[in-house]
Amino acid sequence: MSKISTNKRKTILEKLERLRLDSYRENNNIKRLAEYDGYRLRVGDYRIIYKLLRPVPLSPVPENA
Repeated sequence: MSKISTNKRKTILEKLERLRLDSYRENNNIKRLAEYDGYRLRVGDYRIIYKLLRPVPLSPVPENA
């Protein structure tokens, strides 16, 4: 990332932090990769390829289930 301008680097890091805090948010500009197990985050002209390592439950499980 040393060749990327300071402003673009800051934007990329902010997007990565938002992704870390809420990786399933609808408007994160994310697409699932077609041929690979992972996702693509678009930040301007840059693409960040990543994979979720920790699944997040979509609904709570009742305690007495």
